[in-house]
Amino acid sequence: MILKNISILYGNNLKFIEKTNVLITDNTFQKINSKITSAKHKVVNCDGLLLIPGLINSHTHIGDSIAKDIALDKDPNSKINPIFGIKQKILKETEPRKLIYYMRKTVKSMLKKGTTTFVDFREGGLDGVLLMQKALSNTPIRSIVLGRIEYYQSKEQIKRNTPIPQPYQDQIDTLLKNCDGIGISGSNENSDSCLKRFSKTKKIRAIHCAEKIRKITGYKGKIQWNSFPKRALEIPKLEVDNSKAKRLLKWKPKVTLDEGLKITSSYYSNRK
Repeated sequence: MILKNISILYGNNLKFIEKTNVLITDNTFQKINSKITSAKHKVVNCDGLLLIPGLINSHTHIGDSIAKDIALDKDPNSKINPIFGIKQKILKETEPRKLIYYMRKTVKSMLKKGTTTFVDFREGGLDGVLLMQKALSNTPIRSIVLGRIEYYQSKEQIKRNTPIPQPYQDQIDTLLKNCDGIGISGSNENSDSCLKRFSKTKKIRAIHCAEKIRKITGYKGKIQWNSFPKRALEIPKLEVDNSKAKRLLKWKPKVTLDEGLKITSSYYSNRK
């Protein structure tokens, strides 16, 4: 197939190329050149269209697809608390086959809207990860699945710096053999001992950290969760992993995370 007269955003720097031709064979972009011609390929006139790289959604919970519009007006704790939240109740009471059905619908919706890769925070322990794998089978989408063990601490356990019990630590090892990394709910929902255990994970590690930023900046107001306009499957957030830079470039951080956040906060506070 030849895409004729199409404009594209090309390369890492998204260079804009206006009205060119693109040759596609074996489901792969083979050549970009305005002079491409071929009698044996189907030609599609794409005048006025723009070809862009696939979009990446770096924070999804597609396991929640069956209940994503429920309790929109409730506070976050009522909706998503991992122990008594409305979401957890619905997920526990829903048959696996129905969860798979709605996850697949969400994947199809992402592909139609140009999202070709997503990073998912998957609750439910090993069972949740395996269910996700079934839902994604035979779908042409790239995924990074971050699992989570079903172990949650009380405020008292966090205060006492309670470590993760050994049976749950064993679950972490089993979980990580079946997914791409671990997705932790939040730093304030885990004792320092738990966070230290999670930090030893050699695969991807991701965590919600708005509470830490509030502490460092001295912000006294209330964090407004979900304050952006609600748009399907879009969460304006990016998770970053520096392990590749450490491994290949021998890079080492000069400051701790807390120190780095303080420097960043000070920089933006002092801008005129």
